[in-house]
Amino acid sequence: MTILTDGIIINERPLKDKDKIITVLTRERGVISIFANGAKVGKHSSATSLLAYSDFSLASTKGDSYVLKDAVPKQVFFRLREDLTILSLAQYFAELTYELAPREDKADAELSLILNALHLLCDGKKNISLIKSVTELRMLTLAGYMPAVECCCGCGCDFNEDEIFFDCAAGELYCEKCKNGKKLFACSPGVLTAMRYICLAPPNKIFSFSLSEDGLSALCDISEKYLRSVTRKRFKTLDFYKKMI
Repeated sequence: MTILTDGIIINERPLKDKDKIITVLTRERGVISIFANGAKVGKHSSATSLLAYSDFSLASTKGDSYVLKDAVPKQVFFRLREDLTILSLAQYFAELTYELAPREDKADAELSLILNALHLLCDGKKNISLIKSVTELRMLTLAGYMPAVECCCGCGCDFNEDEIFFDCAAGELYCEKCKNGKKLFACSPGVLTAMRYICLAPPNKIFSFSLSEDGLSALCDISEKYLRSVTRKRFKTLDFYKKMI
């Protein structure tokens, strides 16, 4: 059976001299593995390179793996490779996608998110820390780990005070009265508004906001700490990116 889908390469592994196995976030089937015969050279090399967005024609095999029949590049994001910091962040997004995106299930929202993030990185007009935080929190939300941003998880209030407290382990927000002496991460109403927006806004608008320098710094800390708490994983690409900034 031939399967047609579009997707972005989030991992590649060499196999013999000319072959490789690519991991692709596809619109129709989520994260899948594809055996790409001869793809290290020849007409499919560009379409099957890391972070390339391509149209794929696949043959399904036993289990959950596929064989590449044809691939046509739609966008290869050449500009990512002009800046090592930007490239390292893009590679982190790929690793994050591999960890959180669905397998063998539709992933239209996840694919749109990662494509928008890469386009913004190439465009260079948005702060990369903002792109990083939005991608982390929205990917967590899509994976079922949306933090409880609606109200205080203790008393249910809508946070009228100037300081709000986030529990990065539980993904919960508390007011001063309800934090009960816990050592939680303090954030401002502006940061809370940004978190709500990232989690709940329409997909085509999630990057359309701004924060003060302090607010963005707090948002970055929150999104990364919460991500690490949820995944319980150390991302090598994230460690490399942090060395670059």
